[in-house]
Amino acid sequence: MYAYFHIVDIMIFSLVITLFIVLLGFAVYHWYITIKGKTSLEICFDDPQYTPHKSIGTNLKIVFGTDNIFSCLMPSVEVLDNWGDQWDII
Repeated sequence: MYAYFHIVDIMIFSLVITLFIVLLGFAVYHWYITIKGKTSLEICFDDPQYTPHKSIGTNLKIVFGTDNIFSCLMPSVEVLDNWGDQWDII
């Protein structure tokens, strides 16, 4: 009986670690493209004519409505300047 619970504990631990790694990779990738000022498609298909903003603060302002990193992590219901389909407003 003890061996069964031990195996289940190992399986649950493995699942939790796997989900943590996958979600961490997902979050890191999306923070990276937010800071770079690109979308997922622009990362995959590099267009030499496209020049994103070089400022991290400007990119955060466009996406989150603020350039403060701590405010980006807080929930917000304010209306943003754009809907995320354009990057040339600032």
